[in-house]
This record gives sequence, C-alpha cells and structure tokens, in this order.
Amino acid sequence: MASVESLADALAAFKEGAKTGKPVELLFTWNHLRAAGIGYAMAIVAKARAAYPDIASCAVLDAGEDAGLALSGLRSGADKVVFSGTPAMAAKLSQIARQLGVVLAPM
Repeated sequence: MASVESLADALAAFKEGAKTGKPVELLFTWNHLRAAGIGYAMAIVAKARAAYPDIASCAVLDAGEDAGLALSGLRSGADKVVFSGTPAMAAKLSQIARQLGVVLAPM
C-alpha cells in the first residue's frame, strides 16, 4: 500500500503497478486528510486513475478515530475507509458503509 500526499505520489504508485501488474492501493493518512481534505484526496485518485485506466486500484482513507471524517470518507467515493473509533460508532458507520458499497475497516 502506497501512502499518498500528492498526485506525484499516486502516479508513482500507478507506474509501479503498471510494471508489476498488481493492483494499486493508495492510502491517505488521517494527518493528510485533515490538512488537505477528502475532496483533494479523491481528486488525486481520479487524476491518477485517468492516467492509468487499465490498472486496478483502491482508494483507502484513514479516518483515525474521527467519526465525522469517516462518514465524509464513506460518502466521497472512496473504496475503503479505515476507522479506529469506538465499537458502537464503528457499528453505525458499518451500516452506512454497506448501504454505500464501501468497505469500512478497523485499524
């Protein structure tokens, strides 16, 4: 899994995926999401996928313990959201994730 902070990072991960033929997982950390925003992260994903349309990829957003960030991530079009908050909140977010077809994963 490649940690991504910029389009250059994402393109490098896709370039490596093109060489190996393996799917690409782009991880956006909690720190990056809080600083740059989920919209920015998903724009990076869209541009990288457009540049390498034949490479399978998964956009992973790490929301940490932030339930609001996790909910925004679920609604953003991400493929997977990582959440490390309380089990009760994780259960609620899991229901929403299932409805949206997004994977909610524990940290």
